[in-house]
Amino acid sequence: LFMMFSFHYDLSMLVFRMMKPCPDGYMPKFPWVPCSWSNGYYVQFQLQSWSMMFVYVFGLPLLFAAAVWRFRREIRYRADHQRENPVQHAALSHVLGFLYLNYRPDKYWFEFLWIARRVIMAMFNNLLPKDSPLQVFCITVNICFFIWMHQWQRPFLKRVENAMALWTGYIELVTYVAGKYMELILLHTDSWTTLTGLVQNILLYGNILTILAFFLAFVIKPRYVRAVRKLVVEAWRNRGSPTLS
Repeated sequence: LFMMFSFHYDLSMLVFRMMKPCPDGYMPKFPWVPCSWSNGYYVQFQLQSWSMMFVYVFGLPLLFAAAVWRFRREIRYRADHQRENPVQHAALSHVLGFLYLNYRPDKYWFEFLWIARRVIMAMFNNLLPKDSPLQVFCITVNICFFIWMHQWQRPFLKRVENAMALWTGYIELVTYVAGKYMELILLHTDSWTTLTGLVQNILLYGNILTILAFFLAFVIKPRYVRAVRKLVVEAWRNRGSPTLS
């Protein structure tokens, strides 16, 4: 289940890429295949794509959602469930824990919001005309909406994870908008401008800072906290111990 979940976005992108509109009469993924229902390859690709869309792209999240909804009480009140039925709690966490264990008990459903976000993003990237104002607008609104949702819900258990998720969302928004801005400049000027280079440097250093922040938050800080806690505990224990004269 976890492997199927891990590759869901990549396979969704592949499925929707097969369903892309044909601006020049040929499939963008396979430019030698004409977009005609009289062509056997085109019919085969479309049947496979539509089948995978219903069975995998939409069907797999619905299957996970049904399983989580079935055990929603056990998931939401997981502390009581672990105390009352530890065997069932361990089995449930082993099978479905990757969907909800990182979230607060009352936000156990938030992972499905992220799945919806990824599916919608894959649809916008492939089914809308590339680099059209409609595509840019829809993707920007999608990113902004889920930044707002995360700011409103704060679903993760740890405060640092909520902060890093928000930071990542803002970096994604700035990177996408600035990238489209640079494409617009190059499209109309056919030259590399100073402003475009400045924007690129800002994006580069912003993403480097994001990677460093992730490293500090999830690697350095836990080790530092454990070391400080160990020193405090040892100092507290030695406080009451008798000293040699």
